[in-house]
Amino acid sequence: MTKLISSVLLCLGFVIGQAQNADKIVSTHIEKLGGIDQLRAMRARVQKMTVRSQGQNIPMIEYHKRPNRLKIVVQIQGMDFVTSAYDGRQGWKMNPLGMPERMSGYNTRKMGGREFDRLWVDYKKRGHKIAFKGKQRVKGQDCYKLLVTKKDGQQVAFCIATQSYMILKVESIREETGTKVTRYYTDYKKVGGVMFAHKITGVTEGTKFDITIKSIKINEPINDKLFAYPGDN
Repeated sequence: MTKLISSVLLCLGFVIGQAQNADKIVSTHIEKLGGIDQLRAMRARVQKMTVRSQGQNIPMIEYHKRPNRLKIVVQIQGMDFVTSAYDGRQGWKMNPLGMPERMSGYNTRKMGGREFDRLWVDYKKRGHKIAFKGKQRVKGQDCYKLLVTKKDGQQVAFCIATQSYMILKVESIREETGTKVTRYYTDYKKVGGVMFAHKITGVTEGTKFDITIKSIKINEPINDKLFAYPGDN
């Protein structure tokens, strides 16, 4: 009985220690990003970027507004093409003919889950869980590995540098295809008091891509009509 109790206490202590490690890493990461107050002060964000893949450079703009309004626009042959959008109720996109169409209920729910705040902000209240998975090397740097289990069950692995506490690598599984997506984050710069990576490289479904952030604007006014399904205007 004594051995059993000792084993239980040992396991319990290990679990608590793991949770404390994860919480400490997350809190330090948030502090290095700019602090929780700066993160919460962001109400809207517009990012202009260039995506290079398969020898092509594709301009892209991402509009994001609290709590979860989102619109992603790419320029193809000089024309704006909405790849995904969510107005707070309905998800939509443009079909290959350039006509808007509503997303299914499932895809709308997934779009609604892409909240404005980063995963770390109030993650427990939002139903996410974070586990410390030890250390590993990424691009020559020591990193803490954290496994995030989101409220919907999706898991995402983050590698956070032990020195800068910036995210260097993210691994996830694309639900639609079951394929692995790996991203590397570099060239961090402070915008509006918050650190953002300005270079993202990675691979998905065997295709390599590079994303270069050209500009980030914080808290500039964005009319809700920008996100609305065109048929509702």
